[in-house]
Amino acid sequence: MAKFNSLEMAPTLSGDPRVSIKKSFFGTKVVYGQTESKIQFFKKEYTAEVGKSIEIFLKNSLSEIAQKAKGKEKFESTGLGSYLLEGGLSEDAEFAAFRLYHYSQLRYNPVTEILVFEGESANLVGQLF
Repeated sequence: MAKFNSLEMAPTLSGDPRVSIKKSFFGTKVVYGQTESKIQFFKKEYTAEVGKSIEIFLKNSLSEIAQKAKGKEKFESTGLGSYLLEGGLSEDAEFAAFRLYHYSQLRYNPVTEILVFEGESANLVGQLF
């Protein structure tokens, strides 16, 4: 689990009207507004080979990604890799947000835009990570 504020994509998601941020004494709670379901965030690293296949997969349109996710095997993460995926998935799997980064020049640089899925698409794509 990753904390929302530690994500590179946090500032962009903060401005998304589908996402509500509730701050309290115990921390920040991020909620998908339509269903009021809490969003859990994560960071996963992938090898160069798996990362490149994720990059190719995510460079399609949102509808194509959701279509290709049906029946696709889960991407296997590694402890240390040259690709990093930041993601968030609501507890009811109705909302998902992802962004892929590649390590070069001593930092992770974005490879994709922030991709946001809702409904069945969120569930299908979320299961791959």
